[in-house]
Amino acid sequence: LQGIAGSPGVAIGKAVVLGSHHIVSPHRFIAGDEVDEELARYDEAVLRAQQSLREMAHRMAERRAEASILEAYVLMVGDDTLADSVRSQIRGEHRCAEWAVASAIEAIADKLGSAGDAYLRERSHDVQFVGECLLKALAEDGTRAMPSLEGASIVVAHDLSPADTAAMVDEPV
Repeated sequence: LQGIAGSPGVAIGKAVVLGSHHIVSPHRFIAGDEVDEELARYDEAVLRAQQSLREMAHRMAERRAEASILEAYVLMVGDDTLADSVRSQIRGEHRCAEWAVASAIEAIADKLGSAGDAYLRERSHDVQFVGECLLKALAEDGTRAMPSLEGASIVVAHDLSPADTAAMVDEPV
């Protein structure tokens, strides 16, 4: 295997493989009288996602760099450009909140992913993570379920977000 080590040195432990955690969101049109309900669901999901990220940042308070990244995610979840796109799709196209969020996130991530600047291309992963936070909150599941890590463990994953890392702070990883 080739990859980037999360910490230096040699470790021996049970491998814990984290697969892709992309969420499949429903794509359904809503009736005109459901628009206000979907807008409210979106607003509530933003609050739940922000609260979940703040709790993770609080647990990471002694690790300022990671905590500051999580605080940046809190701001991204509540971003006006994202919210305007989601609300526009709910109101104008009568899309359910999940579909509107997934579509708005995909558009923003695609724009960043095709940027000429490597730094901006990397930010597309952050945008996708924010979208997953919102979709989880819409599903009323505010946290990614991490497997239980009993004993010394080596986590193998395609990508780990700061939130994933925060969930493992007290684990023997």
